[in-house]
Amino acid sequence: MKKKGQAFETMMLVISVIVAIAILGILLSFLGNVSIIGAEAGQVVPGMVKDVYNKGYGIEVESEVDFKKGDTLTPSDLTGEAFPDDQLIVECIDDATCGSDDTMLEVTENNYIIVHKTGKASIAVCPNPDGDGDSYLIVIGRARDVEEVRDACMSE
Repeated sequence: MKKKGQAFETMMLVISVIVAIAILGILLSFLGNVSIIGAEAGQVVPGMVKDVYNKGYGIEVESEVDFKKGDTLTPSDLTGEAFPDDQLIVECIDDATCGSDDTMLEVTENNYIIVHKTGKASIAVCPNPDGDGDSYLIVIGRARDVEEVRDACMSE
């Protein structure tokens, strides 16, 4: 038996494993930043509100936002405490999405969003067109009605 060169094959195997682990690490870090499942409302909406608030104008729209059964989003959750809760108005443009216990979401008088069923919706955030520039509007609609949600936000 020849014993010459056997260490070389072992070292090549070790180097291959190290390279494979490095590539896997790079891919996992990239995939960690990409949302495959969808965007959770509690994480997405505060960023949208903050962007509009900081700019002072414009509209932010997101489709396919995930709502999970049992969640309750307060005005403070939605604003990220960027401004007082009474400057926030939450509206729903679709009775099949928002309403009572039978629908996916319920928007209360004090702008709480109560999630009754897991599902997806479209959301638009803009300065309140009916306000004097110091209030902000969040409009919620069906996931497929992105344009309607955008239009409702700008025309309310």
